Amino acid sequence: MVIRSLKYWMGLGFCFLSLFSWAGNFQAQVDRTVVTEGDSLNLMLRFSDFQVPGDPDISALTQDFEVSSPSKSSQFQTVLGQGSQGSVEWRYSLTPKRMGILTIPSFELNGERSEPISIKVKPMSKELKDKLSQSLFFDVDIDKNSAFVQEQILYTERIYFSLALTNHQLSPFEVENAVVEPLDEAKLFQTRYQGRDYQVIERRFAIFPQTSGTLVIPSQSYRGEVRSDYFSRGRAMSAHSETLEVSIDSRPSNYPQVAWLPAKLVSLAAQWEGDPSQLTAGEPITLSLILSAEGLSSAQLPVLDLVKVKGLKYYREPPKLEDEKDHQGLRSTKVLKIAIIPTESGEHQIPAIRIPWYSTVDNSLKEATLSFPLLKVEGQLSNHLQPNQPTTSTVPQPQDQSETSAQKAATDVHPVQATSTQQGETPAYWLWGLIGLLILSNLVTLALWISEKRRALHINTSPNRMTGSGNTSATKQLAIERLKKALQQQQPDEVRSACLDWARAQWPGFQGGISEMGNRLNHREAQLALLGLDAFLFGKGDQWDAAVVLNVLSHYSEGTLRQSKEPLPDLYPKAS
Repeated sequence: MVIRSLKYWMGLGFCFLSLFSWAGNFQAQVDRTVVTEGDSLNLMLRFSDFQVPGDPDISALTQDFEVSSPSKSSQFQTVLGQGSQGSVEWRYSLTPKRMGILTIPSFELNGERSEPISIKVKPMSKELKDKLSQSLFFDVDIDKNSAFVQEQILYTERIYFSLALTNHQLSPFEVENAVVEPLDEAKLFQTRYQGRDYQVIERRFAIFPQTSGTLVIPSQSYRGEVRSDYFSRGRAMSAHSETLEVSIDSRPSNYPQVAWLPAKLVSLAAQWEGDPSQLTAGEPITLSLILSAEGLSSAQLPVLDLVKVKGLKYYREPPKLEDEKDHQGLRSTKVLKIAIIPTESGEHQIPAIRIPWYSTVDNSLKEATLSFPLLKVEGQLSNHLQPNQPTTSTVPQPQDQSETSAQKAATDVHPVQATSTQQGETPAYWLWGLIGLLILSNLVTLALWISEKRRALHINTSPNRMTGSGNTSATKQLAIERLKKALQQQQPDEVRSACLDWARAQWPGFQGGISEMGNRLNHREAQLALLGLDAFLFGKGDQWDAAVVLNVLSHYSEGTLRQSKEPLPDLYPKAS
């Protein structure tokens, strides 16, 4: 990973990715909520109206923070019909005055208030203080020296430099036999110790080891250049971090043979869209199963489903997976929506869901449990709505979702990998039906479009076509020959193309279609035949016969054909 320039990192310092606090049109945001003594952090206040009078009063900040580098900017644009819209932003660099839990207070502006934000200030380690006599050095930290397979390990890496360095380059962070998740973009901030200022580049990662044994976090490297002036050649400066080792244990032997979930917290919740105590047979109700975990990625979360119950049918949507990242690592959520259709009256009880998990906080086996209310169903399903077959998808108990003993012997754990669907989480059949109809409709439209393009291409490139002052009779005769051949070979699209070529030769400047051609011929049988041909080509008819058209065109003479006074039928008859 290459860090382009110091200015680039200074810009990243104001990205504020870690925390939002909202209050109407006035919001406060910081780039970090956990800092070390001496560190600075960035605060942004934003008001969503660029015409707001005055500035916010931040005097309360000075009780716990030193405030520097204030700046103000406005953004606005003019939207047609809505006038001008925009916002105003104020940015500050804050340095905590003491350690502990500090609070950025609520601010008021134009009747709106922001929410307060808590900041944790940690003491500087002795090892770091010993290094601060150097002008360039690494400081790396992990939150634990031992962990279980697939347990989250938090890694923090900082590069301190007191020199004016440019052309920053950092080695990519990679760990063998582990999945690595960056927790945010690299940040640049300033810290001070004993009157000396340092610039700090910080990176944070979550590491998920995949095998037991010793996990080695390799040494990281930094390279930059220091220059005495803009035009001089830079002097290379480099630094390397220490190699770290973490002891990784297999999952405990007393853990059941189900999905392995080493986490800080796992919880289950349900959300009903409707009243489960007042159901009617045949009418669906939607249930959302919500599984949340701290210290796991969404890819590690197990399958969610309901146990099969007689008198209930389940239609599942694909599960939705979400991951949130902050200084404490990953928080993941899986949401599975299930449409439940009762098919029998009476009372139905869905068995509780039980998901075992292992607490990495107190090293104990726990269980997330979700119970369901009694479903009360009234009425009977109409005969034509009765399902042909009972529910065919047998939903396994949570215990059936794990690997077999043979699989466990082959591998220590499941590897963490991103996936959007899992076994047992099938989407609703009606959704697949709708998708199929949409695909079929698009294929029909595409076929008609290709057919039209082929006809247009033939018209534009046909060597038999003559325009302008060419031999009109010869052109018409060629069109008649093409029409005969197309009729013999039962090619309706070629018949249509030949008819239009004949019309262009007969009436110079003719740009109409089959319907207009039929009107000009003024011959009822020919008109009907041409309309039937168009209906067949566009999927609105089931038969076509243009032999009468060939006869009419072969003997056509302006003003000699019979004119019909009867109205023609619709090209596309209305459904009865």
